[in-house]
Amino acid sequence: MKRFLLCFALALTVATVVLSQLNCAAPTTSDNTATTITTTTNANTTANANAPAANTAAVETELMQMEHDWADTIKTRDVAVIKRIEAEDITLVYPTGTTGDRAQDVKDLESGALTADAWDLSDMKVRVFDQDAAVVTGRSTIKNGKYKNTNGKVDDISGEYRFTDMFVKRGGHWQVVASQGTKVQKP
Repeated sequence: MKRFLLCFALALTVATVVLSQLNCAAPTTSDNTATTITTTTNANTTANANAPAANTAAVETELMQMEHDWADTIKTRDVAVIKRIEAEDITLVYPTGTTGDRAQDVKDLESGALTADAWDLSDMKVRVFDQDAAVVTGRSTIKNGKYKNTNGKVDDISGEYRFTDMFVKRGGHWQVVASQGTKVQKP
């Protein structure tokens, strides 16, 4: 009996060594994950291959110009620019955590509730997802900015902010559908 067990153990060891040399062992979990990721990536690439490619450089240039035009409305008071850039259904999230919409932005601009000596943009980056979707992130610096609330209180909105703007292309034109700003806190 001992001889049988010894021969069986030896045969099992030899079989394991031979199979491992032939890479016949079962794949590890990480290999399965890699295969799944590759398959998913290939499926996404195939699905996206059917969509026309976006001219990334042209989109980046156009969206950065739109961001500058939008910031310039603080000086120009051009409501048409607001209506061109902001979608009717835009959601604005202000640094205070409150939300707003295009109608409020237009009203604030027309009434003079929002004023500033300068609204400068920097550190902008554009991420183009496809021919109809992109995100712009960046930094804005507001100099001598004031916002007059409906209760008559005037808030100083001067300072540096980080922003994220979601653009979509509708009817052949880019528009912002969501915008969020966060005040940069100084240490």
